[in-house]
Amino acid sequence: MIAKITFVVLVITILNGCASVVRPNNINGKYYMVGDSNCAKYSIESENIINCFTENDEFTEKRRALTNQELQVYLHNQQMERQAWDSLMNNLRLINLQQQTYNY
Repeated sequence: MIAKITFVVLVITILNGCASVVRPNNINGKYYMVGDSNCAKYSIESENIINCFTENDEFTEKRRALTNQELQVYLHNQQMERQAWDSLMNNLRLINLQQQTYNY
């Protein structure tokens, strides 16, 4: 059972690592959400706007800079996800230790 859970967690981790992840990047002192397939590349249009492009240089959209509040919400959500992940991994380790104890 633990091996199956660990395998599923590992597969999810690998798939998440392979996906294009949108995240805030500092561009000329402002943060913009880039890195996903719709904004793999960008050009600066103005002080608060970037133009997004695919890997094939196809224009997809314009994106505005994040407000301070939007950036703080993003960072808070990332911290919560990390804590949830750490908790899951700690629980899996605990279950694994308990299972090893019962097997002896």
